[in-house]
Amino acid sequence: MFYSLRSKLIASFLGVSFLVGAVSLLVGGRLLYNAVLTEAETRVSYNLNVAREFYSTRVNNIEMVFSVAAQSHGLHAGLKDHEASKLVGLLRDVAQRIELDFAGVATSDGSTLCRLGPPPIPREGPQPANPLVKTALNKMSSIAGTVVVSRDFLFAENPELAARARIKIVPTPLAASEPEGDIASGMVLAVGIPVFDEGVLLGVLYGGILLNNNRSIVDAIRDIVFQEETYEGRPLGTATIFYKDVRIATNVLDREGKRAIGTRASRDVRERVYD
Repeated sequence: MFYSLRSKLIASFLGVSFLVGAVSLLVGGRLLYNAVLTEAETRVSYNLNVAREFYSTRVNNIEMVFSVAAQSHGLHAGLKDHEASKLVGLLRDVAQRIELDFAGVATSDGSTLCRLGPPPIPREGPQPANPLVKTALNKMSSIAGTVVVSRDFLFAENPELAARARIKIVPTPLAASEPEGDIASGMVLAVGIPVFDEGVLLGVLYGGILLNNNRSIVDAIRDIVFQEETYEGRPLGTATIFYKDVRIATNVLDREGKRAIGTRASRDVRERVYD
C-alpha cells in the first residue's frame, strides 16, 4: 500500500507538472509569436513610411525648384515672345540642378515650345499627348506625382529615354499566367507648373525623372532603410518600384547576380497586395 500510494502521488505530481509546463509553453510560445509578429509589422510599416517619405521628398524638391523657376523674368519673357532658344539654357540649368531626365516649356494652348531634347525645339507637326501639361492646364494649378506616359511622349522628349523605358518581361516562377512581352510605356516622377504673369497664363513648365531602369532611387531607399547591411555578400534588404506587377526598378538580384528588371511578383503577392 505504501509503494502504491507513493507511486500514485509521484504520478499525480508529474502529471500536474507536465500539464502546467505544457500550458506555460503554449501560452509563452503564443505570446512570443505575437510579440515577434507585432515587431515585424511595426518594422515593415516603419520601413515603408521611410521609403514613402524619401520618394515624396524627391517629388517635393522638383516641385519647389520648378516653382521658383516659374517666377523668373527670363522664363516669362521667353514665353511672351515665344523665344524657344532663350528658354533652353534655363531648362538645362534647372535640370542639372535636380538631376532631371526630361524638362520642357509648353505654351498656354498646350503645345511644347522647347525641351531638353534632342532636339530642343520640336519640329512642326502634331505632338504626342503630354499628360503633365494637360492636367496642369485643366486644374490651373501645380501638379506633382507619379504618372505613366507613352513611348511616343518619351521619344519626343529624348529618344534615349524611350529606349531606356523599354523592359522585356521575364518569365517568372509562381507569377500569374499572362502573355509575356515588353513594357514600352514609362513610369515617371514628374511635375507640371503653370506660369502666370500678373494673373495671365503664359504656359506650363514641366519635367521629371524616368523610373524605368532607374537605380538611384531604389538604392538610396535601400541604404537609408537597411543601412547597407549585408548577409553572405548580398544586401540584407531590397527596394523595388513596380509597374503593375513587373519590377521596373529594383536592387533584387537574379541568379546571375544581375538586377531582376522585368521579373514579376508572384500570383499571391499580386492578388493580396496589388489587386
